[in-house]
Amino acid sequence: MDWHAKWIWKRDLCRLRNVYLYARKTFELAVEPTAARLACCADSRYRLWVNGSYAGRGPVRSDPRWQYYDVYTDLPLVTGRNVIAFDVHYMGEGSLVYVLGPGGLLCQLDGTCDGGPVQVGTDESWRVMWSDAWSPETPRMNIMRGFIENHDAAREPQGWREPDFDDSPWARAEVLGPVGIAPWTSLVERDIPMLREHEVFPDKVLDTKSFRMLPGYRREQRNICFQIARRQLTPLEDGDLDGVENVRVWGPACGVVRGTRDRQGVSVLLDFGQEVSGFPTIRLSTEQEGVIVDFAYSEFLTNGTVDTMSAEARGYYADRYHTRKGSQQFEVYLPRSLRYLRVDFSNLGRATVQIESISMNAWEYPVGDRGSFECSDELLNRIWDISRRTLHLCMADCFMDGPARERTQWVGDAWAQALVNYYAFGDLDLARKFLRQVAQSQREDGSMWAFYPADFPFGGDYIVPVWNMLWVRALWDFYVYSGEMEILEELLPSALRFSDWLRECEEEDGLLHDFNGWYFFDWSDNIEQSGSRAVYNMFYCDMIERVARMAETVGRDDVAETMADRARVLAEAIRRTYWSDERDCFVDFVKDGAPSAVCSEHAQILATWLGIVQAERGSALLRRVLAGQGQWIGINSLFFCGILLLALSEVSEQDSALAYVRNHWGKYYLEHGCANWPETCDFTQGSYCHGWGAWPASFLMSEILGVQPAAPGFAQTEIAPHPGDLVHVRGTVPTPLGDVSVAWRRDAPKGMTLEIASPSQRSYLVRLPSMGQPFGAVTLNGSAIWYDGAFVPGKNVEQVESESDDLCFRLKAITSCRIERT
Repeated sequence: MDWHAKWIWKRDLCRLRNVYLYARKTFELAVEPTAARLACCADSRYRLWVNGSYAGRGPVRSDPRWQYYDVYTDLPLVTGRNVIAFDVHYMGEGSLVYVLGPGGLLCQLDGTCDGGPVQVGTDESWRVMWSDAWSPETPRMNIMRGFIENHDAAREPQGWREPDFDDSPWARAEVLGPVGIAPWTSLVERDIPMLREHEVFPDKVLDTKSFRMLPGYRREQRNICFQIARRQLTPLEDGDLDGVENVRVWGPACGVVRGTRDRQGVSVLLDFGQEVSGFPTIRLSTEQEGVIVDFAYSEFLTNGTVDTMSAEARGYYADRYHTRKGSQQFEVYLPRSLRYLRVDFSNLGRATVQIESISMNAWEYPVGDRGSFECSDELLNRIWDISRRTLHLCMADCFMDGPARERTQWVGDAWAQALVNYYAFGDLDLARKFLRQVAQSQREDGSMWAFYPADFPFGGDYIVPVWNMLWVRALWDFYVYSGEMEILEELLPSALRFSDWLRECEEEDGLLHDFNGWYFFDWSDNIEQSGSRAVYNMFYCDMIERVARMAETVGRDDVAETMADRARVLAEAIRRTYWSDERDCFVDFVKDGAPSAVCSEHAQILATWLGIVQAERGSALLRRVLAGQGQWIGINSLFFCGILLLALSEVSEQDSALAYVRNHWGKYYLEHGCANWPETCDFTQGSYCHGWGAWPASFLMSEILGVQPAAPGFAQTEIAPHPGDLVHVRGTVPTPLGDVSVAWRRDAPKGMTLEIASPSQRSYLVRLPSMGQPFGAVTLNGSAIWYDGAFVPGKNVEQVESESDDLCFRLKAITSCRIERT
């Protein structure tokens, strides 16, 4: 893009934190433009209006060295006076969702009007004003997130987004410099779609209460959550509140709050039925300025209400709004995530507040309904639905660990989420962006951040080597599911530099021993943080193997051979060092030459999944894990529960994996009433909606429905159902070449019908399960391909040798087919 706009700001705000800036530019058009394109970005966040109409918000979270900008083309420009208006929030502090930079705004409009060019760009002619409607004196929600919001509508200039607003008293913008100034040295056009915004109303009103304001309530205090938590809720008295049961209904005066006594407040508790991520919104009217409306949020209830100060709350989740006179709408600026919303009305005096609506402006990554799964077990259908929804809630401008507490792109979490996404949604843009942004975090020594883009709130950096080992696997997975070799060529050098950094930490035995970083892969207790650790080295071995495969794919044969040899040597060192004949399992670590007495489920699961042990021994180890006899450190995150599913599938134990999904995700979590999957197995820490818990969606589609890529990008698609005890399954798997729909049904004792369909001709590798019975007759679209114990050659079908009892054959140039076994 040819930039002529300049970065602008108000210099007296540069050293402040948690401040908001209004910026606007009016201009005249002789006629309505035939084409227009507006590009913009800001540090930290912006909202954009054109001629008073909301256009959007952004930008995508970025490393300022590769600053994303957004593009808008559907603009309501008119003949005559027009205005572009922004309000910009500047954090002024780094967080796990923001890399600290200076405040700044950049905007450029290019168009064609009456045959000539139109150009409007940020420069010294723009008008700006610091907004004192938002108080900067609010605390952070937690160390990971931004600030509590406290907005006074009476201090906001009315009509400032409109063309005819008089902005002459505002200051002129100060130019920081042209495009290319530090820290925004490179600008990158947004490479993911704009997030979708739509209104969601509460499912029901759970409770209404009164409360007495304690002395000092009029004094502005920094911690709104503390004020909310101090309120003693009592039964509502007559006349305080009318019609609030209809608060979810669009329309005038669906709830009326009346101030009937001094120092009295009203509290309304709303349940949205499931978690929603977005912006809490209220529409109301009142003739009193200064009524206080407090919003408190939670994924769960504590003693029947939203507790803003408990340890379980894991932060301060509340915002405040002060009314002006008249009809008004307020929307929280930065995203929140909640199931339960508590709205407290105070400082009422004798005022009447008519509530038109309370809602969430949901803010979601725009996935389609490409992936689907349905089977004869309603419990599994419910598990699939919750998994899909959990993942979707954790997709915004990146893969977030969870939408409520952190909203951070943790690398290990994102690897798991991307895998599930390929099946549930088939989106490649968010995964591609994730891979590139983690590579941007790489330092000169080759190490990487465990979450990015972000600033570590305690200063310094944050190294979790296992997470970045999984970035390498995520890069390979992306190639397998997308077929895009270009990204391997682009990012393989980063993977090699990271591998070199880790190799510097190897000891003489070729294993990784002690080095700086957080030894994290699960929330289990009693995981040893020193010595030569089995789990570290198993992940390390897998990473080296992935690098070898990538190097071979892009034609770096010398690198591929070297890395493959290293992986073989490391696998042997792992077996030699950590296997205990006495315990008949892998020990967790070796320290000062002595094997530990501690063993974990994690080591047995990884050794099986990664092929460090043979399948027969791996199956035996996993049976002991599933028996749960307590002799090993157990799993305490749904992240590693998902790796257990991968390990069981790797050794053809899909039936056991299916039972585990039912017993673990199904009975245990549904009995807790979960509408989304939590972070940990025991609910003792973490979030109640966590993307890494969505594993069942991809397991059910890849292993039970049975659809997997047999060649990168699904150039050839494998169909290998594992029926277990199910009677029928149908589903659709998104692929870059078009969606593949599969349906199969069992007919006792050995019959099966399998239907495959896609929008274009493609090649399939079909593995028809034996189900413990010899094959009788098998037909393809009515013509025999197996009869009397022998394969029958036919057009577009050929037999493939199989090491199992399954019948394996390849279909060529097929759009749809029906396979029947009798």
